[in-house]
Amino acid sequence: MNEHRDIDPTGLARLHRLGGPAFVENMIDLFFREIPVRLAAARKGEQTGDLRAVCAAAHSIKSSAMNFGAISLNAIAEKLEAAMDANNSHELSKQLDDMEEAYARVKSWLESQKASLKT
Repeated sequence: MNEHRDIDPTGLARLHRLGGPAFVENMIDLFFREIPVRLAAARKGEQTGDLRAVCAAAHSIKSSAMNFGAISLNAIAEKLEAAMDANNSHELSKQLDDMEEAYARVKSWLESQKASLKT
């Protein structure tokens, strides 16, 4: 049973079918490197009022999250991207907080999955 309601493990299974364990491990490592950079870019955009930067970061996060079946992270990023496209920064800080929390949950799950690839 999937203990993480906001993650669909079939995304990771699909990546495994595409390239095997080494590919999955590399994709997880890339995710761990890239998402914090995107989150930081979104926060910087918030601080400087650059909604386009927030939108671009959210779009990138949305796409990456979908590859891993990170349902909540994908949904939050999608909602944030749409809000930025509409020039609506209402609750931007809360949305970024939510996205960071969702990433932390996904990261924890992916760390456990990565560890299981080595067994």
